[in-house]
Amino acid sequence: MIPAPLPVLFEPALVEEAVLRASVGRRESRPLHRERDRLYTIEDLDERERAFHALSLSWFNRLQLGAPLFAALGELPLLAEHCARCVVSTAPRRRDEGADLLVAAHDGGVERTVAIRLRPTAFTAPRELLAFLRFELLHVADMVDPAFGYVPELPDCSWELAPGQRLRDRYRAVWDVTVAGRLVRRRYAGEARRRAVYATFRAAFPMVGDSVDAAFMHFFTADHPTHAELAAFGVEARASTGSRALTAGGRCPLCRCPTYAAEPDAAALPQEVIEQIRADFPAWEPAADLCRQCADLYRARSLAAAAVHSLPNM
Repeated sequence: MIPAPLPVLFEPALVEEAVLRASVGRRESRPLHRERDRLYTIEDLDERERAFHALSLSWFNRLQLGAPLFAALGELPLLAEHCARCVVSTAPRRRDEGADLLVAAHDGGVERTVAIRLRPTAFTAPRELLAFLRFELLHVADMVDPAFGYVPELPDCSWELAPGQRLRDRYRAVWDVTVAGRLVRRRYAGEARRRAVYATFRAAFPMVGDSVDAAFMHFFTADHPTHAELAAFGVEARASTGSRALTAGGRCPLCRCPTYAAEPDAAALPQEVIEQIRADFPAWEPAADLCRQCADLYRARSLAAAAVHSLPNM
């Protein structure tokens, strides 16, 4: 097995479950379960638990389940240079899988830890796991690379109704493009990865219009992207339209759902409808538009209120 370039600590429960799942249908399954059965004869519960952990880790190494992780870490020497350890824990669901960087104060400085979350079933598909880890860990390598200049804060874009989430989505989309481009050029990823990040990029930047392909290729071919450049593009691409109008495929500022059916003329809505919307969304202005469904909802609410008001007093 490829040695890990930095200490890797696995959550014991994750190792045990990964070994059990990976051994299903393999000839190693019988000896594994025989060894496990013998451990149940240990009367001391703490000693028994330690024995199970040691057995699971032994079989984890014997089945080489950590090979994709060690390979991905070995391809990124920046991680070993700037991080003290890698911690691998259980992800309850597929969408919770990923990698991140944990930073803590230590002896007057900082200590960095690569934190990876995986489901036990991820270890049963080593090729897919390696591809996933390469993509995730290159983001973490960027975070510790002084040349990338990563900082947790993003620029101010308070002119948007939901500034934080929108900018984070756009920043992640363009960052993913730069990561995918580097992996493709290193022959670690292929056309499927390029198509995936292109689709996400296009959805995140509908305001770019006909320039979307040129913008995509600019970042896809970038060998040395920087945090500042990616964050600036996330802000400037939206602001450069000179309008806060809702674009096709964009999210309605009220319900936050993607829409291709914006209200044709939000400024022409009855004043009482506009006032009701502003009562619920004080930052909203007609120039920001809204989807037709939300406009219909507020029109109906206004009509209902008017109908109730017209009823005779009983």
